Order: sequence, then structure tokens, then C-alpha cells
Amino acid sequence: MTIRPATQGDVEALASCYRDSVLAVASSFYTEEQVRVWAAFGRVSAAFRRFILEPETIVAVDDDGEVIGFAGLAADGHVASLYVRGGHMRRGVGYRLLKEIVHMADTFNTRRLYAEASDFSRPVFERGGFSLTGE
Repeated sequence: MTIRPATQGDVEALASCYRDSVLAVASSFYTEEQVRVWAAFGRVSAAFRRFILEPETIVAVDDDGEVIGFAGLAADGHVASLYVRGGHMRRGVGYRLLKEIVHMADTFNTRRLYAEASDFSRPVFERGGFSLTGE
């Protein structure tokens, strides 16, 4: 697996990864309607492009060059995204992306990181040193 900065050319692949991630596990935690609305955000649109390109987003690709995950960090320390393609979950991809985000924050002198983690992503955040401050 290689981790690299996201580019404009990655947006379509990241949208696919986003939808796949949501559809792979969200139904175990959320209603069918919630999952449908959440996954629908993963259409290539101006809003999705901003979601990817406004924070510093990194991409995990496998040895074949397929996007298997991504994570984004905003300048204020907001972990804007952390998504892993369904078939690659629970293999350390999310944790590795999160550790890279923490390293980026150190490089940018960002002292406080925060995220709005879903129920299914909360364990990887906690493993990465984050703690729950509210629901």
C-alpha cells in the first residue's frame, strides 16, 4: 500500500471509495434511509469535490494502483474524512491513514485534532489516540 496526496484526478475514484465504504458497513449501525442519504453524498459534485480538495487529503492505493482509502485534514485540525473501501476494512488501512493524518498535523504545527466519527469508525479513532467528547 502506498499513501500519497490526493489530486483533482482522484475525485471520481474517491467518490466510488466513499460510497463503497458507507454501503459496506453503515447498515449495521444506521437506518436504511440514513445510509441512502449518506451514500448519496458520494456523487461527484461541487460539494464532494470541496470535501476532498479543500482539506489536505491523502489517498491509500494498493499495489495495482486502486484507491482503497482516503483521509483529509483541514487547517484547523478537523479530520474531515476517513474512509476505506469495503473489501479492505479491518486490514489496518484506516489506522495507517489516521496515523499519517496525525503526522501531517505535527508537520503543520496543529496541536488539536478533532473529528465527527461514525459509530463504525469510532474504534479506529480511539485506537489512534482520539477520545470521545460528545455524541
